[in-house]
Amino acid sequence: MLGWSCLGVFAVLGVLAVAALVGLFVVADKDGGAEDGPRGDVRLTACVVDATTKWPHADVLVTNRSAKASDYGVHVEFLDPAGKRLSDAYGATDNLAPGQRATVRVQSLHQVAAGTRCRIVDVSRHMSWRPSG
Repeated sequence: MLGWSCLGVFAVLGVLAVAALVGLFVVADKDGGAEDGPRGDVRLTACVVDATTKWPHADVLVTNRSAKASDYGVHVEFLDPAGKRLSDAYGATDNLAPGQRATVRVQSLHQVAAGTRCRIVDVSRHMSWRPSG
């Protein structure tokens, strides 16, 4: 039979193990969080349906918050007022220096109705292979 002091040691070790696992999950969530990675580098600045063509476009502001020149890809969905996906499109900018900003127009060629909303679905950031300058 184990004494009270051994049970106390096991209880403390159990609490430390649980705390270590919780800490691991919190760090993993922070590293994978949308605002901490490339998604945090992109902000939707406009969502417009052209009155003549009925084509929607989104303007997104990309700010390179990384330490290296980077290429970005942005995936945008166009949604009806109820949230149903009507169309999607991709935009890109490349060789953006650290701290540099660029506005990217993401254009769909599918006709939609007025009142269409835009949503950023995904953002990719890769180190640029082209030298700056």
